[in-house]
Amino acid sequence: MYERLERRIVAILTGLNLRRAVGLIVATATTLALTAAVIVRIVDPAIGTFGDALWWAVTTVTTVGYGDVVPESTTGRLVGAALMLTGLGLI
Repeated sequence: MYERLERRIVAILTGLNLRRAVGLIVATATTLALTAAVIVRIVDPAIGTFGDALWWAVTTVTTVGYGDVVPESTTGRLVGAALMLTGLGLI
């Protein structure tokens, strides 16, 4: 099963040109930010609105992190840590 998945991923990645690679990175970052915003909005009461959650997720995945919106719960901070590491991986 893992060999099939690996072959598919390798086939997709070897066929990438610059335009497709940038599109893949942008799509991945967008998906990560939206997913993290939904999760942190659900688990962290310090994040008031979905707009705040989305702002936090975008600034976190891009590694800017202004600090105006921060999660206070342990679960929210774990989501933030995972998002930061993934954002660094995208760079």
